[in-house]
Amino acid sequence: MLVSKILMTLKTSSRSAGQVIPFAVSLMGGIVLLPLSGFFYASNVTLGVVLFLVGALILVGGVVSLWLLRVDYPFSILQNTVRPIIEDGDMKSPWPESPSPYWSYVWGSLNTMYSKLREILTHINEHSAVSAIAAACLAKSANDAVAANEENARESAAIAAATEEMSSTVASVSRSISDLQQQTSAASELANTADAHAVNIVKIMRNISSIIAESSHVLAELSESAEKIEDVIVIINDIADQTNLLALNAAIEAARAGDHGRGFAVVADEVRKLAEKTTDATSGISESLKTIRRDSIVAAESTAKSSDSMDEGIGAIEEISQIIHRIKEFNNQISENTLSIASAAEQQTVTVQDITERLEVIAHKVEDMKTASLEFSNQAQSLSLSNEALSSFTTSFDTGDFSSRIREKLRSAAAEAEREMETMLSQGVLTHQELFSTDYKKIPGIEPPKYEAPFTGKLENLFSLVQRTFFDERQMAYFIFENRDGLNVVHNDKFNQPMTGNPDVDVTRNRSKRRFFTTEMEQKCARNDQGILQQTYVRDTGEILTDVSFPVFIGGKHWGVVRCGYGNDVRGGSASCPVLPSASKQLKPVS
Repeated sequence: MLVSKILMTLKTSSRSAGQVIPFAVSLMGGIVLLPLSGFFYASNVTLGVVLFLVGALILVGGVVSLWLLRVDYPFSILQNTVRPIIEDGDMKSPWPESPSPYWSYVWGSLNTMYSKLREILTHINEHSAVSAIAAACLAKSANDAVAANEENARESAAIAAATEEMSSTVASVSRSISDLQQQTSAASELANTADAHAVNIVKIMRNISSIIAESSHVLAELSESAEKIEDVIVIINDIADQTNLLALNAAIEAARAGDHGRGFAVVADEVRKLAEKTTDATSGISESLKTIRRDSIVAAESTAKSSDSMDEGIGAIEEISQIIHRIKEFNNQISENTLSIASAAEQQTVTVQDITERLEVIAHKVEDMKTASLEFSNQAQSLSLSNEALSSFTTSFDTGDFSSRIREKLRSAAAEAEREMETMLSQGVLTHQELFSTDYKKIPGIEPPKYEAPFTGKLENLFSLVQRTFFDERQMAYFIFENRDGLNVVHNDKFNQPMTGNPDVDVTRNRSKRRFFTTEMEQKCARNDQGILQQTYVRDTGEILTDVSFPVFIGGKHWGVVRCGYGNDVRGGSASCPVLPSASKQLKPVS
């Protein structure tokens, strides 16, 4: 029975010869010395006792060695199994079988615990991914809410400013209406005065017209009287001429009579002189009468013209009076409308004041909402950081799941890129200064902007080759290398199509040589130098991506990262969350 247990122990232990031989020697020594002690005991008691004790001790030592052998081996296997888990987080391999039937219960418990631990880590990883998605959605919603509240605050401020301006405008309109009322009243008074003056002027002009008509009549009569006088003067001239002839005849006759006719000759001469004077006087009167008639005709014509002009003036003034009358009517209508407008403006002032008060309440509410949104955003950010820390913990274990395989690809891609870049440096194809240069030159005529650096052209083929080796389009959205400043040397083939010259097409089809260093997530990714960094974020399209990055070191100096992104749909989950319309414009495009 003892021998069979010993053989079973040796069989299950499967130890090396160097470990089994000391046990076999001690066992054989004990077996040999015990019979010898009985043989020598008969002749020499002391020697027999000594040999017995030595043999017993050797045998006990062998048994103890056998027991230690049975105990040490399982612990050695346990140590070899646990060491990769502790050092590398490697939990891909299954738990080994029990090394001995004696350890079956303990080994089964350890196996169960190991399986449970793998299951727990897998569940934690899965649930942390779901939690990260929820956190990303919350963060996006919080950012959208903050952006929406900021937009609301700006709109409220704009409305308040517009309302204040409208209030000022209404007040200005009220003042203008008041001024207009005063001016309308003044214009009405002036119109009334002008109307009264026009009536008076018409009366005066009618009087003048009557006087002119009378004057014209008098001038006509004067012309007729002058004409009659001229007729009388003609008669007088005839009489004077005849008298002059009679006087001449009388003088001639007196001269014939001699002294007797001398007195008669004197009288005849005086009559002749009187006739001449009469002729001269009538000639002057005739000339004066001609002048009077000529002037009377001219005066009559002027009077007629003045009468016509006066009639035209009276007609114009009557028209002016009618216009003034209409102006008075318009002023009355304007005054009535002005009163209505003034009443409406007063009501509008009250309404604007009410709107202003309500806007102040809304502004306070918006400010409260903004504060709450910022607090919500901070809480969402804290949740994202907690999920990031949880992801950092779970990613330290390799359970062989999807995310573990992704991380292994990144490590291998980083190692491959580091080896090739070190080779390029050693061969002089690339210098250390070029590799770590930050001299980014913007490529003209391209939006969003693209950049060239001293290392982009020399690393483009290398990174493309590494990407094609490790990129899996069925599982990954992108697989890229970028330096510490987020400059993506070359995108994977799907987003590295030839440029077409159409910005709307090229912005999505060619994303190479762009800098993804705008958001906090992109900055943390590019500056990651601590190992695997897993982040979950929401694109501006609403698509949820998990971004995993791993640092790339050249000569012990951090150059950048290799990163990839995949959607949650490749793990059997949802790949999107609601997108608020107001927030889509706030998010920056990411790789």
